[in-house]
Amino acid sequence: MRVESRRIGETLKSAFSLFRSALPRLASNVLPLIVVGELLSYSAESFRSLTSLALEGVSWLVLAWAAASSLWLMLQLRRSVALAPLSFAQFALFTLVFGYVTVATTLGLLLFIVPALFVMATTMLAPAFAITRNQGPFESVASSAISVNGNILRVAVMVTLIWLALLVVGVVAVVVSQIVGLASRPIAFVGSVALGFCSLYFYAVVVVMFDRLHPNPSINTDAAR
Repeated sequence: MRVESRRIGETLKSAFSLFRSALPRLASNVLPLIVVGELLSYSAESFRSLTSLALEGVSWLVLAWAAASSLWLMLQLRRSVALAPLSFAQFALFTLVFGYVTVATTLGLLLFIVPALFVMATTMLAPAFAITRNQGPFESVASSAISVNGNILRVAVMVTLIWLALLVVGVVAVVVSQIVGLASRPIAFVGSVALGFCSLYFYAVVVVMFDRLHPNPSINTDAAR
């Protein structure tokens, strides 16, 4: 257990170092996407059902682009290679995988917390396989499951720690805003943007895990052409 704890700590520390080194580029390239995505989501509340649904859909796509861009950026930093910008084909595959994993995790939550954690741990590396190997949802999830085989408990613990930390940040932001007495809607928007940006740390962990667990970590640069 002590060795396991040390490995978890080393992975999270390496991911934090990667996230910190990526901050300038994340702030300039990804943060604006998060702001736009959250603005669209908040704007959707002012419209009727069909328009609201359309805005929520566009918001989801923009936030998915932000997530894919952050993952691609940190993969480049981790491998110290310069790659072409994320292509539309890569984004399409990432979006399919992102949606598939989201649905699977939601179904896991309906069956209580443990199945959801198992699904999240098993599928954690699927987005990386999607954009580096041009794999679809089922193939990328299968590749992820093979990669984390034997490490599912460690991955599940890391996923739990990350999302608990984000939950604490969100709760603290809400409590502080209520204590200060600031307007709830603007503060909620700023809090959503900040939380969305902080959650990109999850993809730093994905990149580090992808490096350590996948036996052939090279990036298929053809995916970017």
